Amino acid sequence: MNTGRLFLDSADLDLVRAAAASGVVAGITTNPAIMHKQAAHGPQHLGALVREFTSGPVFYQLTARTPDTARAELGEVDQAAAGSVDRVVIKLPAQPWLYALAASLTADGREVAFTAVYDPGQVVCAVDVGARWIIPYVDRASRLDGDKGPLVPRLAAFVPDGVALLAASIKSADQALTAMLSGADAVTTTWPVIQSLMTHPHTDSAVDEFAALHVS
Repeated sequence: MNTGRLFLDSADLDLVRAAAASGVVAGITTNPAIMHKQAAHGPQHLGALVREFTSGPVFYQLTARTPDTARAELGEVDQAAAGSVDRVVIKLPAQPWLYALAASLTADGREVAFTAVYDPGQVVCAVDVGARWIIPYVDRASRLDGDKGPLVPRLAAFVPDGVALLAASIKSADQALTAMLSGADAVTTTWPVIQSLMTHPHTDSAVDEFAALHVS
């Protein structure tokens, strides 16, 4: 059974298909920039993603800037993901006005993730409104706030049982493993990074040696 520690951060349907077939990817995360690369209209493309990846959550980040437009966008999301709405996790940036929206969504039984989380205070507020996921930007934080030390352990102490710390902005296999060792429940990253986690040169050389023995 998949333990849910690796997520693909992409809206590319070919990569999503590869992730679905891999057996190691637990879900798909997206953001507005990723979605924009694939389609002019994010909610419509979300429908394609949930149809291609059928075994786990698919994260969609709202682009709305007001409560009214957020509700309208949510309506489009629900329409696009008809039949799979229960697998769509609504991502919200950790900004003050969105905590109230999150409280309303979680009260309705929707699954919510807070993203671009950089401070323990944001974790506390997200948890208090019922968020199921906390998403920090690991590599970005190391570049912007490197003097504060690693971000994941600073946040992990405030994440209770039942809430998952999903590390994003992961640029390498080492960064992914370090994040998990530091308290992240899971990481979301690119397909090349996930592929690099699945192999090692010594494994390949051992297989080649066995193959050579078999041939001889």
